Amino acid sequence: ASAADILDSIDTSSPLNWLSIILLLDQVPRNCHRGDESKLVFGRFDPLAEEIALRAIDAGIPTQSSQVRYRLAHRFWFHLPLMHSENLAVHEEAVKQHEETARDMAQFLLRDVSTLSEDEKKCYGILSNKQDALTAMLSNMYDFEERHKVIIEKFGRYPHRNPALGRVPTAEEVEYLKNGGETFT
Repeated sequence: ASAADILDSIDTSSPLNWLSIILLLDQVPRNCHRGDESKLVFGRFDPLAEEIALRAIDAGIPTQSSQVRYRLAHRFWFHLPLMHSENLAVHEEAVKQHEETARDMAQFLLRDVSTLSEDEKKCYGILSNKQDALTAMLSNMYDFEERHKVIIEKFGRYPHRNPALGRVPTAEEVEYLKNGGETFT
């Protein structure tokens, strides 16, 4: 099935349905298939999750409702498939999404509470009482994306995926991994 086929088969009117399909395609396979079996993840599931996440972002799904927009534990899942990409342009979009999320959170905390919906008030109460944790989480997720992006900038791919994908590593990739390069496993 293509990303379009998958989206045609679910109710896309709810941001939580988008979130569910992204989690199903991005997280479940990579936690079920490790080592040589990760070829399936990198070759099949990652491209599907990436395309669906990009479609969701283009459609404004992560900011459409407070169910996702002001719940970072939900919103960041839309960014993770981008982080798993070996396409530099997708990583640039991921950085942009992290920056927009941080700005959105800062603007949200400046809003007049009396103008918020009941759900937004719940989110506001949590975020405003945990601003240090919010700042740390935003920074951590941005930094994690940057660590991924640097690898793609340097190699054009993730060297640790080479064995599973049957790719011949370059000497530079071998040296990178030998000296403790990131594998995110």
